[in-house]
Amino acid sequence: MSRYAMIDVGGKQLRVEQNGSHDINPPALIRGDTSDSDFDTEVSIHRVLVIRFGSRIEIGRPWLDEATVRGRISRRCFGDKKLIGGVHSERDKDGTKKNSRYRQNQVRLLVDSILSDGKKV
Repeated sequence: MSRYAMIDVGGKQLRVEQNGSHDINPPALIRGDTSDSDFDTEVSIHRVLVIRFGSRIEIGRPWLDEATVRGRISRRCFGDKKLIGGVHSERDKDGTKKNSRYRQNQVRLLVDSILSDGKKV
């Protein structure tokens, strides 16, 4: 049977399945300079948009009441390198552009359970 939930986390909508892992932008509670030993934090996400279990589909407006996705934050990871537009160097005599790149800080979310009305789906 096909079971999944659509959640809104970090300004993005993700399709998550039970026992799956996803890279997300870190929630506010774990942002900052925390060491990897502080991880394995349990989180509950209440912004659940859709839950599908077999042929039954529940759609929220905008979110489902009493629906929760529970999981753990396991470790830090980084996204792909992204290009920030051309950056002019102040000391460059030729006026050439330098391309600056960065990696988005992310964390790995391991989904433990999908709950609808307090019952496991």
